[in-house]
Amino acid sequence: MFTNQNMYFGMSIQMIDMIIVAIPCILVLVIVFCCIFIGLTTPEKTNGDQQKLMNSKNDVEENSEYGTVTDLKHKSIESNLSIKSTPHDAVLSVKDETQFRRSSDNARPRLTNNSSEGSLLSAYETFAEYFKIYRAAQNEALSILLSTKQADWVRIKDPGEDSIEYIEINKKRTFLLKAVVDARPDAISRIVFDEIDSVHQWSPKLTMQCTMLKRINANTHIVQTIITPGKVLKARDFVLLNHRTKMIVLGRESIVISSVSVDYDCPYLRSQQRSALIRGHNGPSCMVISPIMGQERSEIKWILNGDLGGWEPKKISDLALQTFLVRYMAALRERLINLEGHI
Repeated sequence: MFTNQNMYFGMSIQMIDMIIVAIPCILVLVIVFCCIFIGLTTPEKTNGDQQKLMNSKNDVEENSEYGTVTDLKHKSIESNLSIKSTPHDAVLSVKDETQFRRSSDNARPRLTNNSSEGSLLSAYETFAEYFKIYRAAQNEALSILLSTKQADWVRIKDPGEDSIEYIEINKKRTFLLKAVVDARPDAISRIVFDEIDSVHQWSPKLTMQCTMLKRINANTHIVQTIITPGKVLKARDFVLLNHRTKMIVLGRESIVISSVSVDYDCPYLRSQQRSALIRGHNGPSCMVISPIMGQERSEIKWILNGDLGGWEPKKISDLALQTFLVRYMAALRERLINLEGHI
């Protein structure tokens, strides 16, 4: 009997030893099984996430009649803006983007700072890069327009047909023009955006020439505008990335045209005699064109953040920008009258 007890005791010890040895093996098998399971399921989740990311990128370009609409991140202006949810059809075709990539060595746009800094960012070779530039410009300009307290604006022209105000940002003036024009928003948009390369024909006292450098799509382009010289100021040229979109601003469906300077290299610009021109720079700027309910009229709010460059005193540059705004609106009204019935 004692022998049997020893035998059972020995067998129990062996079983315990086997269990001790088996536990790590079981844990290893469990870990391996989990890894295999995760490996099998993760790709599907990743693909799903990638699809969601692609969809979100597509959703960023909400389409309206006038192209891309941007979801603004500034909390302070979210209550004043909303997005139109309509299909987007104004994007680069595969053929257009392929041609653009091929020509990128000769024509590369870069976001530019003001003339005192002059630093450049990396080359922009795809529509997505253009999108980043004009979205940032649009958001910043709208933030200035909608987030600045009325008390912070300084009026420099008495209320009348047009009013002009400014605020000081980094010791530079950003101007706000408010005007009412006897035309629908789409008619104004057609003149100031679609036909921008003919602006010198109806506003020769302000613009010597405007050349289309790159038409990215129906609502995005790069132009060079040469400003007519005056008695004191030499001729200036601006290379601008302009974009048009439609969104709800302050409760009204408005056309928003944003603009910002870029450094753009192309054979046409390289062929120019730069000694006769001073390069000016526009910081984030925008024109908001809103309908007036029940009337064939529009309200324009124009944020202009300009730097003429050159050696002229700041007072002269500020006065020149202020005068430009007033004269541009006068020329625009005259153009609309001349085209009445044809737009």
